[in-house]
Formats: sequence, C-alpha cells, structure tokens
Amino acid sequence: WSHAEVNTKIHGEPFSIPASIAREVLLICQEAVENASRHGKASRIDIACGFLESGLEIGVIDDGCGFDVGAVPNATGPHFGLSGMRHRIERLGGTLDVESARGVGTRLHIRLSGASISKAEANSLASLQTHPKTTTTTP
Repeated sequence: WSHAEVNTKIHGEPFSIPASIAREVLLICQEAVENASRHGKASRIDIACGFLESGLEIGVIDDGCGFDVGAVPNATGPHFGLSGMRHRIERLGGTLDVESARGVGTRLHIRLSGASISKAEANSLASLQTHPKTTTTTP
C-alpha cells in the first residue's frame, strides 16, 4: 500500500522488551508509517530505534507534505491517528512528541524509560502468576 522507501536503523545494544510493550510500539510505528504514506504522501520514511542505557527511543521521520499539529482532530474509525498513538505510549509510561509543518514532513519521537519497561515487565509477570495458563487434555 506504500510506495515510500522505508529505511531502518538500530543504535545501541538491543535488549529484551516485554511482549506487551513490543506490540504497542509496533502498532504505533505501523500507524506512523501508514499516516506518512497515506496522508503525508511521503516518498521516504526513516525509522531509527535506539537501545540506550536510559531506555528505548524511536524516531519516525518522513519527507511528506507535513501538517499543522495543533489543527489535527481526534481520529475516529479503524485508525487511531496521533491521539491514539499518544494514548498507547502514555499508557506504558512513555512519551510521544510530534513535530510537523506544511511542506517539511513529520518527525515522531517515542521515548520509553528503562523504569517504564521494567514496570511493564513486572506487571506482565504478576498477571501471569495471578492468571496461570491452564491446559486440558482430551483422552
């Protein structure tokens, strides 16, 4: 669905991320790429993922048409838009910053601290202990 060139770069030493965080971050990045392609008409999208001592940082930068960030209404329908992306990352204890202007493309910057990642991991483990997986066998 996209004709944009998508480039990825990883910085730092990758570390384990709980599946619940990885899923949310993936969905945010997918939404960002789709928005850049569909609405921004970007021809190039760069995604940089930084595994840092302080946590995880991801940047999504496109060369699309850009937009006025303050004028974006809350999206409805099957796509979450910026408000949905922000809600997803804030629920994990992270932040999402958006910079854009007409004619200059868009920059999204996602940050998750190491403390937020550890907390989500602890919550995941506690949930598994509270609700153990049950298996049944049929003779």
